[in-house]
Amino acid sequence: MTARDDVIEAVARILADLEPGEDWPTNEELGGNLTGTRDDEYHSQMLEQARAVRDAVLDEVIATVDASPAVTWAGSGGAKERIRGMKGGTE
Repeated sequence: MTARDDVIEAVARILADLEPGEDWPTNEELGGNLTGTRDDEYHSQMLEQARAVRDAVLDEVIATVDASPAVTWAGSGGAKERIRGMKGGTE
């Protein structure tokens, strides 16, 4: 797990309203049976929502910097490309 994965997991936990150290809900706790996959599906959905949050924030950062005459990307060592690369990146 990368540092970026850790951030996505932390945001997903916040979206799921989990306390620090609290386990993700089990399949049974989510109303599924012993062999179901509701727990995996729920966790995946929360991760997907966390990625959507990340992308929305990055879009706002890029739009703000693009619109600001005081900020230039020239000579930034590819910072804009690195920020764009964070969107939709592999977790």
